[in-house]
Amino acid sequence: MRQTYWKRVVAVFFAGWLLVYANRTVIGPLLPVLQDIWGLSKTQLGMINSAFFLTYTLVQLPSGFLADRFGRKLILVPGYIGHALGAFASALAPGPWAFTGARVFTGFGQGTFYSTHNALASMAIPQDRRGMGVAIMNSGVSFGIALGWLSAGFLTSGLGWSWRVPLLLLAGITLAVATAMGMMIREHRAREPENAARNPDNPARELIGAGTGTLRSILTPDLVRIYVVNIMMMYGFFAILTWLPYY
Repeated sequence: MRQTYWKRVVAVFFAGWLLVYANRTVIGPLLPVLQDIWGLSKTQLGMINSAFFLTYTLVQLPSGFLADRFGRKLILVPGYIGHALGAFASALAPGPWAFTGARVFTGFGQGTFYSTHNALASMAIPQDRRGMGVAIMNSGVSFGIALGWLSAGFLTSGLGWSWRVPLLLLAGITLAVATAMGMMIREHRAREPENAARNPDNPARELIGAGTGTLRSILTPDLVRIYVVNIMMMYGFFAILTWLPYY
């Protein structure tokens, strides 16, 4: 049973990453359209993207804390549903303020995905399949980037459809994936740590004894330097991915 379960987990989290990035990058090709419709300046367009990413960033730490305390699935599924509802609200927004609020809500929902899905996947994927499983899940990022840009460009510029259509389509697919997560994902919890530690097949075995270090002991100088480099790299990545092509 577990041999098939981890594959389903990988598949649904692949789709999860795909929709996270598709709903993130679909805005890029729509920026000129929104500027013309609502008479927005470049500064106002930048604020729309900034509101999304600021919320997305701020939510990640508390969502990870709450997931460890109350359950990863309990945070993952409602958050992903919120991500879908934010996409729906973005498509139906009557003006720039409502659209910005919808993007904030989308960022809030997406911010719960990163920490929770990593924890759940690490519990489900066997150790000898972890590299392949993580590679497949993370490839959803690249497919999502392509889907977001292509869907917005093709449907609006190619077919002449409303800018709301790609957002509505992605929102519907996102809601379907959230439903699949709710039905498929199981929360693994070891009731007896000493028994789990003796059982080599228990997915929680590797996590027994985890979480005992303090924040100061975890944040070593080498790790902090890695974080700084990663932040600089991600800044350039997301700038190129979202608003920089328009400017």
